[in-house]
Amino acid sequence: MAEGEADHINVDRERKSLELRKGYIMSQYSIEGTRLATFRSSKEAALHTRVQREQVNAMATRDDLLLHGCIWRYGDAPALSREEVERIQRNLVSEKRKDITQYDLIGKRIDYFPSINVASQKTGVPIGSIRSSADGYKVTGSGFIWRRGKERCSFSFRKRHALLVIN
Repeated sequence: MAEGEADHINVDRERKSLELRKGYIMSQYSIEGTRLATFRSSKEAALHTRVQREQVNAMATRDDLLLHGCIWRYGDAPALSREEVERIQRNLVSEKRKDITQYDLIGKRIDYFPSINVASQKTGVPIGSIRSSADGYKVTGSGFIWRRGKERCSFSFRKRHALLVIN
C-alpha cells in the first residue's frame, strides 16, 4: 500500500463490498412491507425457507409473485416503500389466467383453452412447458407450440426454430 493510501480508504464501504462479494444480502418482507428477516446471502435465505437458491433470487426481482407468502428483496432496508408495496399488491391481484391456443409443429391450430391450467389438465402437458413456450422461453412445450390468446398465427420454420407471425 502506498504511503498515505490508508487515510483515503472508506473502511465501511470496503466491509460492505466484501460482504456483497460473499453473497447478496437478502431480506424477507411481509405483504405489508415490514421486514421479517435478513440473510447474509441468497443461499442462507434458501436454506431457511427450504427452497432452491434460484427461487429466492428470482423472487427478489419479481413484483407479481410471493415465496412462502412473503416478498423478497436484495438489501436490508427496514421496510419497503408504500409505493412498492401498493404496486406489488396490485400485481398480485391482477388477473393471471389467460387464454391459450395449442398448435402442432407445422402451425395448424389444434385447440383453444380458457387458461393454461385447463390446457394442462386436458392435454396432460405440464403447466411449466406450456408457459415456457407461450412466454417465448422455448419454441415448443411437449411437442406443441403454445401461444396466448385466440389470434390466428402463422409460423415460418428456419433451422428448426419457429418464428411467430401474428396476422
